[in-house]
Amino acid sequence: MRVNCFPNRATFVISFFDALGVADGGARGPFAPKPTIGARQQFLLMPYLLSGDPAANEARMAEEFPDDYASWKKKYDKNRITATRTDYEVDFIDAVARVARLGVNYNPDLYSS
Repeated sequence: MRVNCFPNRATFVISFFDALGVADGGARGPFAPKPTIGARQQFLLMPYLLSGDPAANEARMAEEFPDDYASWKKKYDKNRITATRTDYEVDFIDAVARVARLGVNYNPDLYSS
């Protein structure tokens, strides 16, 4: 169970992610069922949902919840100083798209000729 040291808005964001199916604990490994919005997507989205400086929010997330977010912060900090920033940008767009697609029913027959 996470202990939240963020202000009330962060509490709301964390409870929002939890409501989307993010489970604390559970099965681990490459073949375990994955949550809809996991730690990686949370790390990408939460700094922008909280008020204040996103970089400072990322640092606080990694410090407050090292098991969940520290490895993602290290990866994306390294990626941000590269010329292409591909990993960070692709993962960020994927996280936004996952949230946008929640509850959407897509019927491919409507779009085929």
